[in-house]
Amino acid sequence: MDKDKQPGWRGPLDESAQKRAAKSGDLAGYDLRNTTFLRRRRLTGVDLSEADLGGADLSDTDLSRATLVRANLTRANLSGAALKEADLSHAILDGARLSGPPGGSALQGAQLKKANLSDASLRETNAMGADLREVNLSGADMGSAILGMADLSKAKLAGADLSHASLLKTDLTEADLTGADLTLTNLRGARLHRATLERKWARIADLLVSADSYGRDLSDWDLSGACLVKANLRGSNLSGADLSGADLRGADLSETNLEGANLEGANLKGAIMPPGDNDE
Repeated sequence: MDKDKQPGWRGPLDESAQKRAAKSGDLAGYDLRNTTFLRRRRLTGVDLSEADLGGADLSDTDLSRATLVRANLTRANLSGAALKEADLSHAILDGARLSGPPGGSALQGAQLKKANLSDASLRETNAMGADLREVNLSGADMGSAILGMADLSKAKLAGADLSHASLLKTDLTEADLTGADLTLTNLRGARLHRATLERKWARIADLLVSADSYGRDLSDWDLSGACLVKANLRGSNLSGADLSGADLRGADLSETNLEGANLEGANLKGAIMPPGDNDE
């Protein structure tokens, strides 16, 4: 469809009009492709719904509580931007950059239902409690992101990098995690009902919600790269298990059978080890 005929489309802005529009807080429907004048501005509550911000520089901009419904943010630079409680429902963020030091962008409580974030960079982004239902995050870089208590039900996360991310109590019901990298990802309390993911990660998530693993047979399990911080594995049979590179800080491994287990590169700081296996 011709953009000039789309409802709400306002077209491009000259430099003076850009400044007036930014002050008014009404930028809905404007052609703002590849612009830089919004960088580092305070735009709390601004209306950018249906705006075309493809390739725009919005780095370090305060967009808290902004409305970006159906906005086009393809390849936009949102590194360091504040998007707390912003509404990005149905927005297109394909290839957008939301990461950046320190700690990435702030998306706490943001609304991103059905948004397209495929191949986007969200490394270290804080999206705690965000609404990410049915969002497309296929191939996205979400390494070390904070997604605790976020709603990712029915989300597309195929091939996404979630290594070192926090998915504490995250809702991943019916999410597609095919081929996703969950190395050292905190899955404690994550809801994975009918989610599609490698059996290895599903078993690890189940292990973390078990109140008592005493006497559990985990022999020959692949737990490599698993985040098992403070996990209760007391009395478990871990013989032949692969725990290489696992994070076992503060885990209870007392009375466990570790015969033949691979602990190469595992972080055992503060772990309670069985007699004879304590290095100290």
